[in-house]
Amino acid sequence: PSLNVATIWTANPVKEGEAAARGAIKTDGYMNFRNPVEKAMLQQWLRLTKKGALEEAKQVLRHVLNSQERRLVHYEGQYNHVLCKERNHGIPHADMELAFDLELSERVLSIAYDHAQSHRLPYYNFEVRCTQRDDAMLSVCNGRDTMWIDFQACAGNMQKSYFGEMEDLYTPLGYRKHWAKGMDHMDPEKIMVQYPQLPQFMQIMHELDPEHKFSNKHVDFFFKSISPSSSMTGDGKEDSSFL
Repeated sequence: PSLNVATIWTANPVKEGEAAARGAIKTDGYMNFRNPVEKAMLQQWLRLTKKGALEEAKQVLRHVLNSQERRLVHYEGQYNHVLCKERNHGIPHADMELAFDLELSERVLSIAYDHAQSHRLPYYNFEVRCTQRDDAMLSVCNGRDTMWIDFQACAGNMQKSYFGEMEDLYTPLGYRKHWAKGMDHMDPEKIMVQYPQLPQFMQIMHELDPEHKFSNKHVDFFFKSISPSSSMTGDGKEDSSFL
């Protein structure tokens, strides 16, 4: 965001060797989002940013992006290897991924852009992806095509305040959260009300696992936030809660 630059990855199915014949690099393993030189430059960017040398930091970041564009411009690999990973040259960071109705994508991006123009971000990028709707009861994509935006912060004290700030900005749009990213930064009740099939799910959960053998503290943290609702048990008696 500080450079007003977006990098876009596209993936298309091909027969083995087809893209390589057109000049693509052939990879036999995971494609690394960052090589050792790029990692060193990004670490330098972090140091410069922390010192407040923002213009010098921007120049370093441009070198990182230019290197990535040259290295990743066209490559071929196994389907589960082509998505870039920070597997070998990552920078320790935390992330929080919010999901929105795809129809709101322009507003979502505008909010992120406007915020980045007036605030120094704790990391150099955020990531955007889209997935198709489904009908799984607690799927983030339940009932709607979905746009995701992933906010990142270097691991440390700043991430909680930054994630909280972004949550507040996006609350009016009715987001859902990636179940494994940044869930500890959110009021669980605000998350759970976003799932229209939640009552049916809780009924099934109660019937199949009445002793909560397959639950844990993380799951309970969210389900216990929901106001108890009445339901009829199999013997016709009323049960006032699921947990």
